[in-house]
This record gives sequence, structure tokens and C-alpha cells, in this order.
Amino acid sequence: ERDDIEPSLCLTKVLHDLPCSNRDVSTTEISPHLYFICLLHLANEHSLTLRDRPTLDEIDIYILTSPLVK
Repeated sequence: ERDDIEPSLCLTKVLHDLPCSNRDVSTTEISPHLYFICLLHLANEHSLTLRDRPTLDEIDIYILTSPLVK
């Protein structure tokens, strides 16, 4: 694995941006725990790579761009 690749997203940014992009769902209806479970599911289905940081305060999300990944 290469450590010099920038992450595509980070979990806190997704948690911050998602309520703005989906106004149909109240932010009180979905917990961060549910977001994380959904992220694990999507990572499994779409070959995303998740990495924690040394400070354990963030999860970086890497989206593979290989033509072999569908």
C-alpha cells in the first residue's frame, strides 16, 4: 500500500456534508453509528479502503480508481 496517496474523503466531512445534500432526512433520525455501519457496507461492496489516523480521530476513505474495480 502506498502512503503518499491522498484520501478521497474523510468520515467527518461525509458526516458534515450529508445532511446538506439530503434534506429529506432529519439529522436526528440517523446516528453516526449508522453512518459508520453503512460506510463499512459500501467499503465492502465497492472496494473502498478505510484507514484510521495515528490520532484515531478520523477515518480516511480511499476510492480505488483501478479499471479492475467495478
